[in-house]
Amino acid sequence: MSSTAALKCPTVPLSNGLQIPVLGLGTSHHGGYSHDAIMHALCECGVRHIDTAKRYGCEEELAKAIRESKVPRSDLWLTSKLWPQDYGYEAAKKACLDSCSRMGVEYLDLYLLHWPDSMQPDRSNREVRAATWRALEELYETGVCRAIGVSNFMVHHLEQLKEDCNVVPHVNQVNISELYAIRNALNCYVNVTHQVEYHPFQQPSQLVEYCRKEGIVFEGYCPLAKGQALRHPTVLQLAQKYGRTPAQICIRWSIQNGVVTIPKSTKKERVQENCQVFGFQLEEVDMVALGRLHDGRHVSWDPTNVFGFTLLPEDMNSLRKLHCSSQIGGYSHEAVVYALRECGIRLIDTSKYNDFEEQLSLAMKESGVPRSDLWVTNKLWPLDYGYESAKKACMESCSRMGVEYLDLYMLHWPDSMQTGRCNRELRAQSWRALEELYEQGVCRAIGVSNFVIHHLEQLKEDCKVVPHVNQVEYHPFQQPSQLMEYCRKEGIVFEGYCPLAKGQTLDNPTVLQLAQKYGRSPAQICIRWSIQHGVVTIPKSTKKERVLENCQVFEFQLEEEDMAALDKLHDGRHVSWDPTNVE
Repeated sequence: MSSTAALKCPTVPLSNGLQIPVLGLGTSHHGGYSHDAIMHALCECGVRHIDTAKRYGCEEELAKAIRESKVPRSDLWLTSKLWPQDYGYEAAKKACLDSCSRMGVEYLDLYLLHWPDSMQPDRSNREVRAATWRALEELYETGVCRAIGVSNFMVHHLEQLKEDCNVVPHVNQVNISELYAIRNALNCYVNVTHQVEYHPFQQPSQLVEYCRKEGIVFEGYCPLAKGQALRHPTVLQLAQKYGRTPAQICIRWSIQNGVVTIPKSTKKERVQENCQVFGFQLEEVDMVALGRLHDGRHVSWDPTNVFGFTLLPEDMNSLRKLHCSSQIGGYSHEAVVYALRECGIRLIDTSKYNDFEEQLSLAMKESGVPRSDLWVTNKLWPLDYGYESAKKACMESCSRMGVEYLDLYMLHWPDSMQTGRCNRELRAQSWRALEELYEQGVCRAIGVSNFVIHHLEQLKEDCKVVPHVNQVEYHPFQQPSQLMEYCRKEGIVFEGYCPLAKGQTLDNPTVLQLAQKYGRSPAQICIRWSIQHGVVTIPKSTKKERVLENCQVFEFQLEEEDMAALDKLHDGRHVSWDPTNVE
């Protein structure tokens, strides 16, 4: 198949003279990758900007598509990303060269750190990021990477990178009709791009402004908010006004905001539709109208609090106790002891990933609460998935927490995060290890976290014990009713975290009205709503007064009509990781 001429779209100039197309095509994980769609994009639509990652597991398939398209390598802009499992100076260099090899290229146009968290519990995130970035600087100097950048970094992550490395990020930002002048202040020699979630509902204005101030090119993925934007009345109205599709309205809005935009589709007709955004321009009044849709929701991973602190009240049958959990960086020893001593919390929910098991051990000892009165939950991080490694990780967690057993042990996430290995097989191997730990009494119950129906169905087919608990995101905006019904049918306790939608529910008019009606705080209304739905509910706070407030939800009951009003707030948004498309 011969290739068509390149799509005529504006480019963003980097300070070394490179030009990155303002519109790209994102790729999918195994199971969502479409060879036909990529070929159509390259050969029929003229797309020249392809965005992928080792994490997606499709680099070799992309190499085949690039070869078959016959598009010269010099005409392409290829971006890949370094998965945190490969963070570290030597590991990063090897991973980059391995990606080049799989893609059949000698260099990458852009290489990004995929996520600010190193996912290496025993090491400092900041130190690992710095060591990794130095490796990328070296890869840039040797020409293996023509530009380097980051993905999902917030302002504080970027500030740390500036302090720790030799590079002040310095790449020009573009608005599609205006290019800013190239600056070379401070002898900066590395071109840096920043890729984050960006759509009408998620407009991180402070981060955008920071990047523009520092000369960092701002890239946005999920421009359609995983389809949520396509049915919004404002978007539909503008689509009718301009004679365009809702997707084209959203993509055009992003580009007119000066954002390098990366939509994704596995359907040829959608790929073509997404490219047809340069024949019209949104009026200023319509740009403003779309700008007003911001509500802070995330439909992908939220990096804001890579670390945080959690205190969890719940009221659920055999788990009729109160939860307590924390995350490093926000861990408060005082608050944990307060929760145990003053608030009567008896369930501690943590994980190896959070990296504070030893601190919690100290808090439990200081509280004076007998071990037999506590319910201690821990989670197995995906990098420890596998039969032997899972058993070893569980015993090490027990040792760090100073306990002989765990009341509940959970698989933390359905994706193994181990590139090149089958997620389903690794989950099954890990679950068999948990079954054995359960039989031995090391774990009194076993469960999963962030699993959806197809993950649970696979586990049923592959293993013997049905999970006792499934912990997922749950709040008025995110009510996975089919998953809840499935869990209830299968006898799986349903646990919900983020009941306040990371604060997004607290200023909702319905929530505020009910708070006034019942003389309670908005947080208490949301927590009570969740509990009345029979959900083990997990709010989060580092402040003692909030911890106490979150516990005071058992002295009142929401009327049926008020429960129904809160139910109607569901719009499908995620404020945490979305596991829907994990194989």
